[in-house]
Amino acid sequence: MDDYEAKDKDTFMIANFGTKLVRFVASKKKGYRVPGQGAHAAKITRSLGMPFRPVIFADGQYAIFDDMSEFKVQTDETGLDLDHMKLALKTIAKLHAMSFAYFNNANVDIKDFAMALKLMIDPSFHPSASAEDKSQAKKKLETGFEHLMQVISGTPGGESLVEKARIKFKDRLYAIFKEAHATTNARKPVLCHGFPVQENFMFSYKREGNNVTQSFGQPVDAKLIKFREARFANAITDVQMLLCSSLGPKVEEKGDFLLRFVYHEALISSLKSLDIEPPESTDFNVIKEDFKKHQAYGMLAAAIHLAQNCRTGKSTNNGMSQQKSGGRRVFNSKILGGIVGQGDPKVYAVSGPAQRAKALIEKLVA
Repeated sequence: MDDYEAKDKDTFMIANFGTKLVRFVASKKKGYRVPGQGAHAAKITRSLGMPFRPVIFADGQYAIFDDMSEFKVQTDETGLDLDHMKLALKTIAKLHAMSFAYFNNANVDIKDFAMALKLMIDPSFHPSASAEDKSQAKKKLETGFEHLMQVISGTPGGESLVEKARIKFKDRLYAIFKEAHATTNARKPVLCHGFPVQENFMFSYKREGNNVTQSFGQPVDAKLIKFREARFANAITDVQMLLCSSLGPKVEEKGDFLLRFVYHEALISSLKSLDIEPPESTDFNVIKEDFKKHQAYGMLAAAIHLAQNCRTGKSTNNGMSQQKSGGRRVFNSKILGGIVGQGDPKVYAVSGPAQRAKALIEKLVA
């Protein structure tokens, strides 16, 4: 096996492990021939409904991917709507189910598994972590948390919330993240994406007329990208991060529905399609228990991520922190004479990244 370094984790995930996972899934599906490499292989891979980009060719240095021109990142900064969120959760469920089936049922070469294990275990949160690894992880968490606190301080009523949050969480950050990341704490660890936020999904859309690459309307498929944070961990840590960081304002109250009837059902269906009897760890009551257990992690990790796109300090826009850049912003411009962007500026005012980050911390300290 090629000697991949941590910086090449994304390449390893798709070009090396990903191709092995494709072959395994194809071998479990009736009527499929195990693909090799090339355009025909990509066509077979595409038909398998894999949760990541198909690979046409890969070796230790290069990876050539199939055409993804029909897939677009959803850039609405107010979060994902119900249709997008359903597809994102189903994609995560496929990754979890396929990786569980592979590592528990395929004839995995011990050297291959050792390399995957080396790359996919977060050393900063492992029981054998060095003092330096722990120190770096704590510093990174504290820096992100402090930026989050500064962003919230710039919102109406934010200063009192920041005081409560610092008292409750500042000294517990490492312990909370260690509980979520450590492989030894998971009932049945699976391969997690590690950072399934909105910008790490690409969606394809139903074609209307000759518009082949439209990036709006009814989404029909989703793929995960950017596996740099991939790790073996409890599957629910992925679900928590996705829901907390990406739920849009119109679906934020549908968390229970999405967990039970979208993620859980897709997980069970994917396992059974691979002739795998779902283990006890996939029972919905167990999943719900794990979901509550890692709720603090999901909310903190998501809030820290959302705050990264925000400037600190108060703004002239109703006292709310300003977003740095990117995404689909909607606002009323006196200079341009009306609404700029698609959507309702009132929705953005209460559902932009800064406001969603604040709402997550409010729930945590309540």
